[in-house]
Amino acid sequence: ILIFSLYGSFIVRMEGDGNEIARLLELSRAYKASKCLNLAGKLRVFSICDASPSGLTCSELSSALGLCQDTGFRGVADFLDLLVSLHTLERTGEGPNAKYAVHPRNRKFLVEGSDEYMGGILALNNDRSSVLFNHLEDALRNGQVSASSVPEISHTFSQEGDEAGGAGHFALGMLGASLGNFKALA
Repeated sequence: ILIFSLYGSFIVRMEGDGNEIARLLELSRAYKASKCLNLAGKLRVFSICDASPSGLTCSELSSALGLCQDTGFRGVADFLDLLVSLHTLERTGEGPNAKYAVHPRNRKFLVEGSDEYMGGILALNNDRSSVLFNHLEDALRNGQVSASSVPEISHTFSQEGDEAGGAGHFALGMLGASLGNFKALA
């Protein structure tokens, strides 16, 4: 039996221990999806896509985001396609003319200006939380993480012209990350 995983690869489900192997492989690769989602939030991929009602091509997104525009480099297209496999973006068409748009069910969480926007927490996870996990082995061996290995929080949310070090952007992200709990308590 073939099952399409969340990360765009096929996993063969087998009897007995094969299922456990497939599950462990899926867990081993989960960081890829997490890193791409968090980075997309930090880069504002979803907000930029949403600003164009007809969607944007990979080239247009690369230009808007300041990413590599070398036609021989397929990393940006792979990044966007992984976001499609996570159902955060939708793609229409194929090749260089394919258009990317925000998946409708996630728009309220991923596009700036929404009451439920959570992009700030994605940026925080990208710049601070995942960095801490990059030093997990050292921390477990030595009992501490070097403070120099974790960027200052003010750098995580700094935006040009933002004298508060991105505090407002961070607050919006934290609000979005907490809304589910607030709704459950209401």
